[in-house]
Amino acid sequence: GQRCRQCCFTSNLLSSPLTINSSRSRFAARLNSGVSRTHPVLHEALKMHIADDHLYHGAALIQIAEHEQFTAINALTLKKKPVPSWFKINDHIAVYFKYAGDKKAPYGEYVFTFKSEHVQTIRAIASAHDRAVIALVCVEARQICALTADELADMIAERQKSAGGPEDQYTLLVTAEKGKSLRAYMNKAGKKGTSLKKRIVARNAFPDCVFG
Repeated sequence: GQRCRQCCFTSNLLSSPLTINSSRSRFAARLNSGVSRTHPVLHEALKMHIADDHLYHGAALIQIAEHEQFTAINALTLKKKPVPSWFKINDHIAVYFKYAGDKKAPYGEYVFTFKSEHVQTIRAIASAHDRAVIALVCVEARQICALTADELADMIAERQKSAGGPEDQYTLLVTAEKGKSLRAYMNKAGKKGTSLKKRIVARNAFPDCVFG
């Protein structure tokens, strides 16, 4: 029944390869209290197999749900419609999740692509919330590189300046070299392997950075 499917989903979610801390009671309790029924992504996961994005986004959400400042999670809507991969945390924080499975040769980069329509959505949501965060899940490294919407906007502006104008899509790259902080950047237009300004992100910044 519904309760059985819910328990199975909770069990699978808590065994995600990105799950680091041992205690998952707070998030499990919120799933059992009905949070899963209020968010379309979680609700669909109860009715079907667990897709990769459910697994990796869910592992990141667990860390947010265990944070001392966390109080609530809800579907995030834009023009009265739920927006895929976006969640509203507490009453004022918007978080967007993207994941990359494996790092790519030759530079060991995790590749995240933002189409122009995604960028427009990010801008619209950021303008309607006190804080908007882009959480980039690097699966193989088991790390989450989080940037604010403002930081992403700055990176896109730098890329546009390099390209001489707007583009149809933007590729953001993240490296997670052993023993080093995460680095997020875009390449110069027409110069593969030559990066623009790199943002250095501490490996332990997430999930604290979600809350400010």
